[in-house]
Amino acid sequence: MSRVWSHRPQFLHLGLFITAYVLGCGFAQSLAIIPGTGISIWPPSGLFIATLVFASRYSWPWWVLGACLAELFSNFLWFHTPLPAAFLIFAGNALEAVAGAWLVNQTCKRPVRLETLRDVLAFVVLAAGIAPVASATVGSAALAWFGIQSQTFATAWPLWWIGDATGVLIVAPLALVVFQNWRGKAQLSAARWMEACVLGLIFLGIAALSLSGYLPFAYIIMPPLLWAAVRFEFRGAAVALT
Repeated sequence: MSRVWSHRPQFLHLGLFITAYVLGCGFAQSLAIIPGTGISIWPPSGLFIATLVFASRYSWPWWVLGACLAELFSNFLWFHTPLPAAFLIFAGNALEAVAGAWLVNQTCKRPVRLETLRDVLAFVVLAAGIAPVASATVGSAALAWFGIQSQTFATAWPLWWIGDATGVLIVAPLALVVFQNWRGKAQLSAARWMEACVLGLIFLGIAALSLSGYLPFAYIIMPPLLWAAVRFEFRGAAVALT
């Protein structure tokens, strides 16, 4: 218990984590395949796993507590799920994050940077493939048991698994970049910052044109994506893909 207390995260970091988690829940609800369930791309899954992968294992209870508060608050704002079901759903999400982070940390060298093929494959298979099984199973069972949106276990499970796996694949690499690579270590020159800004504007322009229907060719994203990967390595590729 003393180790858990001594490894407590800074309240600022915990507050930022809770805020990002709540915003991720709101984003998921806006894209929900089944309104009121949050079954969609689930960004908190990637944030949760990446946080535990990066943090000391003794601090995990604090992050789990923060995620619990964030998810219950999000349930109050958007999902309006019965409280027992909300607790069960969070238990599945927490089990997913803890299992995924533990498996990744056991397989990859710390700090996990996803810079080798072995690390990437381990992360994809363990964190995005196996870990979401826990959340999908518990969450789908909760929806079916409480009759939320008339969902059955068989119909909810694959959608839930895909949503969590997608959230891990999209959000976790970006979160790891923020936690590890840009924590006061990356010193970019003014020219590189200008290059990064130009590249960001290009991505925003392509996204705006694609969403407006003026750019039907999806593969046009590849040249700037390769530019980001070559010039800014893993950090650039992770941010660009997100």
